[in-house]
Amino acid sequence: SANMATTATSAYHVAQLIDKMMSVDKDYRFMAVNDLMRELQTNNMRLDDDSEKKVVRMLIRLLDDNNGEVQNLAVKCLGTVTQRVKEAQAETLVDALCSMMVAGSESLRDVSSIALKTVVGHLPVANTVFVTNLMKRLVPKLNAALEQTKPNDSVRLEVVDVIGDVLTRFGSLIAPVHRETQKILLDQLLLERPALKKKSTLALSAMMAVCSTDLFKDTMDVFVERLSDAKGTHSVRTYVVALTCVAKSNGPRFAEYIPRVVPKIIEQVEAADDDELKEALLQSLETFLYRCPREMAAYQDQVLRIVTTDLTYDPNYSYSDDEEEQSMEIGDGDTDEDDAEDYSDDDDMSWKVRRASAKTIEAMIVSRRDQLSMSVQTLGPLLISRLREREENVRIDIYNAYIAILSQARLVVPNALAALHKDDSEEPIKIGTTLFSPSALSGEQQQLLEAIAAQSEPLLKAVMKQLRLKSPKTRSLCFDLLANFVRTLPGSLASYLPSLLPGLSNAVLDRSSGAPMKIDALSLLARVIKCHDNNVFAPHLESIVQLTVGAIQDSFYKVSAEGLSVASLLVPVIRDCGSGNLVPTLYNAIFEKLKINDIDQEVKERAIYAAGLFIATFADDMPAMVPTTLELMMERLRNEMTRLYAVRALIMIAESRNPLVDISPIVPFLLPTFTEFLKKNSRALRIGTLHLIEALLLRGDISVLDSEDLTLIFAELPPLIRESDLQISQLCLKCITVGLQAYPDRVAPQLGAILSSVIHLSQSALLQGATLQASLDMIQTLVSNPVPGKPEFEELLDQLTAPIYDVPNLSRQAFQSISAATGVVAAASGDIEKARSLAEKLADQLQNETSTDAIRLFSVHALGELGRRCPKVYENGHLEPEKLIIPAFNSSSEDLKAAAAQALGALAVGNHARFLPFILNEIQTQPKRQYLLLHALKEVIGHESTNIVPIEVFRSRISEIWPVLVDHADGNEEGTRNVVAECLGKLSVIDPHGLLPELKSLVTSPSARVRSAAVTAVKYMISDEKRPVDAVLQQCIGEFLQTMTDSDLNVRRVALVVLNSAAHNKPSLIRNLLDVLLPSVYSETQVRKELIREVEMGPFKHQVDDGLDLRKSAFECMYTLLESCLEKLEIFEFINYVENGLRDMHHDIRLLSYLMLMKLAMLCPSQLVQRLDKICESLKTQLQTKPKSNAVKQEIDKQDELKRAVIRVVLALQKIPDAERHQQLVDVAAMMRSSAELRALTEVVQRDAMRTFAVGDVPMDTI
Repeated sequence: SANMATTATSAYHVAQLIDKMMSVDKDYRFMAVNDLMRELQTNNMRLDDDSEKKVVRMLIRLLDDNNGEVQNLAVKCLGTVTQRVKEAQAETLVDALCSMMVAGSESLRDVSSIALKTVVGHLPVANTVFVTNLMKRLVPKLNAALEQTKPNDSVRLEVVDVIGDVLTRFGSLIAPVHRETQKILLDQLLLERPALKKKSTLALSAMMAVCSTDLFKDTMDVFVERLSDAKGTHSVRTYVVALTCVAKSNGPRFAEYIPRVVPKIIEQVEAADDDELKEALLQSLETFLYRCPREMAAYQDQVLRIVTTDLTYDPNYSYSDDEEEQSMEIGDGDTDEDDAEDYSDDDDMSWKVRRASAKTIEAMIVSRRDQLSMSVQTLGPLLISRLREREENVRIDIYNAYIAILSQARLVVPNALAALHKDDSEEPIKIGTTLFSPSALSGEQQQLLEAIAAQSEPLLKAVMKQLRLKSPKTRSLCFDLLANFVRTLPGSLASYLPSLLPGLSNAVLDRSSGAPMKIDALSLLARVIKCHDNNVFAPHLESIVQLTVGAIQDSFYKVSAEGLSVASLLVPVIRDCGSGNLVPTLYNAIFEKLKINDIDQEVKERAIYAAGLFIATFADDMPAMVPTTLELMMERLRNEMTRLYAVRALIMIAESRNPLVDISPIVPFLLPTFTEFLKKNSRALRIGTLHLIEALLLRGDISVLDSEDLTLIFAELPPLIRESDLQISQLCLKCITVGLQAYPDRVAPQLGAILSSVIHLSQSALLQGATLQASLDMIQTLVSNPVPGKPEFEELLDQLTAPIYDVPNLSRQAFQSISAATGVVAAASGDIEKARSLAEKLADQLQNETSTDAIRLFSVHALGELGRRCPKVYENGHLEPEKLIIPAFNSSSEDLKAAAAQALGALAVGNHARFLPFILNEIQTQPKRQYLLLHALKEVIGHESTNIVPIEVFRSRISEIWPVLVDHADGNEEGTRNVVAECLGKLSVIDPHGLLPELKSLVTSPSARVRSAAVTAVKYMISDEKRPVDAVLQQCIGEFLQTMTDSDLNVRRVALVVLNSAAHNKPSLIRNLLDVLLPSVYSETQVRKELIREVEMGPFKHQVDDGLDLRKSAFECMYTLLESCLEKLEIFEFINYVENGLRDMHHDIRLLSYLMLMKLAMLCPSQLVQRLDKICESLKTQLQTKPKSNAVKQEIDKQDELKRAVIRVVLALQKIPDAERHQQLVDVAAMMRSSAELRALTEVVQRDAMRTFAVGDVPMDTI
């Protein structure tokens, strides 16, 4: 009834608005249409059938209004109405617009065609039945209109335009009318009007993106035949452009026609004498290279021959060397353009041919990355020879083509800086002037960099010459190319600095330079500084400083901010070159920016950072500036927008420990500020403040710190020590530790609260690693330093261990943390008698029948920790901890058994000579306890493998340990085998030459379990740090990875895990093996039906896929290889397997596939675009998936997670250039917009993306 009332009210309101629309006053008519539109958009109005009819009829009438503004608004309103009316009125509307467009007056035709396009553009995509019926009605009418009108009638253009819109938006829904539409559109191509041909071509290519294979073939046959028979330039051009459009919209289907089309195109290029036709032919080759790179491979030589000729095609101009030297330079002339432009001729279109050639060359480079070294050698010199091109439009694309070489090279060598030679233990390789580490580059990477380095001299000479041109665009391109070059080959511009720096100075300091060029010049300078040794700048520092000062003083904030970044980068350079005399000049410019309050936030932040860095490094060169800067820093601390940056600047100053920087004057103001900051909610501010407090406490030369305010700071710390933020807890504990050493009297009043927080934290299941170590360091410092009122040995232990006795259900980690603290107290006290009586008490508790499980568990752990941290406790022999611990192995409690194993290992860490032989003997004589004893051994091996020099006692025992481990590699318990594998791997790190051959021999064992343990062991040998084991492992890792073809599933899986670990941490280990290994990785991505079995669970049957873990490992491996070994992948083959992953039934594998698509969109956009058909199909299917009606929350969440991942992929794909030309992608995006659920998810995804980039916990380095 409420709905009926609303509709009745709406009907009355509509009648009122329609009355106003008939008013003689144009303003009334305008306002009425506006009100109607607003009411419909906000869903405030419901239209009944009668109202719909009246509204549609009225708006059609207003299209012929004598006022233009009313007409335009009526058109707009029709778009909104289209989304609200039912089919009958939509049909009335479309019919009326169609007949008005064909038969109305000229002005009415125009407005009707715009209205019809508006209606087509606003139809609701989601309502397929409604749209399909409407379009099946509309398209034949439009086709008929084309048949009826005269060839030169202007309405044809409008009709074809609307057909194109319909095919673009709803082409797949109107398959029944495709063929008649195709015939009519092909007829339009025979007419003479260029605009009509263009629109018909676009409409045909939209249809061909979605039509049947037969119709695609028939249309292609027509195009190819007409191209063969074409007479005259315009006719040839029509079909060349048509083929180019089809290739753009449907590369995969077009690919099979390449052998029929390309020879004809090549023939035409060679014969053509019309420049604009030649341009179109070259553009078609460019498109084919991007869209069908595989099929174009056969024509590379012919295309190369064409572009080589056409890039130099300039019949009306001769390049003489003298002119080259004299013209086009920055000088005193008063002409604005390059002198060479005087040679331009309005009729000279040859530049279009040269530009199209340059773009085709770029396509050759990008589309065949597997041939990149060859591209560098063949196309590089050609591009370099043409950098002097006189037409700027062409020059830009020649530069872009060479930049494409460098960008592609950076994908092959992603981090050239990391590959530079740093380690004196290996002989470097010299590429150009740069020294690289041979172990960091594969053969292909080395070959590519050598090919680029071989061209560096002619390239850089040509670019330095171009830097002298007047054109801002050309100079910016020079900067861009040089920035790319120096990132590809770090250190390569050292000898060109005398030519480069004047060009940079001119760009930054010349008043006529625009801000974009200044920023390009400064970002190049920053890149050059990062990519060269500091000492190469020594002769040029004065001009660099002058340039930087000019940038900092620039009136535009972005230029100023870039200048401040460069100033910060110059700090290590000035320091290493000993050029302190330049510091005051540079610092004065920074200081001026630091002083200004009302300045852009980015400039403020960078000025604060730079000032902090300068004071920390160069106080000696400008002592007078120190106090004024510190005062300003205090001001910045008081401002909410700048306080975090001021804290970070002060950290640098405090950590520099420069005696000339006297922080004392500001300390009395700093301390109350810290107390205030620690109370704030900003986590980044708390972290920064704690770092600064620690830095100040560590200095030890600031007497004014010793004040009541410091006591108040320590009072703020206990509440921050909590499980919910372990990083902040760790920083608080570090501050307290330093405080206990330097200012014990100031910590003493808070000691009770501090211990209470630490004891509470020790009960956490999450306390481990650095935070646990920080709490142990704090306890050790407390025990070993004189602190007023501190609890003595027994009292402290009673407090620390109270939770064992008072708190039920402690986590396993809590027992370890509290036991470690007990060991630390005993060791730090230095009182061996007290430590022994503690050990005896623990022994009594362990043996006492009345002790609770918790007390016995703690006692075992603590006996072990005493042995690890204070081994003297057991030296007099009257207490034998091993004999106390071993009986715990018989306990029914799994926790107690595990604790006993760990404790036994801890004893051996503290005293190898006594306890290691005992463990080895027990392993051999106690088969039932072997799993636990191996855990004890793992504790010892884990400790030793992290020692830089393992203890000799341990080394001498390895020969006894190894066989014991190998014996257990074939055990029934998976847990035992995992422990064995870890021990074998860590032992091999200690003695690679001796043990790797032994480990290798296990790979051929008849037992799959032993093979699996041997391969898993390799995972524990791979680290991202450089270690002696690497060289030995490099030689034999291939033999371990051969097990990827093992007959056993688990062995294959662990081999993939090892490959993944190597690819992630140290790709150089496996790069040269990938040709052999990749087929095995790919084959494991397939679903194997024979590995899927049915399990009955009560009344239900459930499918279990035994191959899932193996498949997941293969996809994880692919993702890692995409990041670290891109140059070894054949991208199209790789995408095949990603497509399989998109269709996999398992949630995790689909998620991994979506992640790979996002990565591919960034790294290999042109290759990915070829495959959008199938990919978009899978994405669409996932977005349309609905959870089952009986789905549990977990399943619904998983579906949501997959949809969000798909949305992220679509957003990444939309960033690819020309993505909007791909109808399949456009359809998916439209689907996302048309569903309320998907719109909401898209907003969440976009919000998350913004949050990721927002500045929260900003890194220290703001550059």
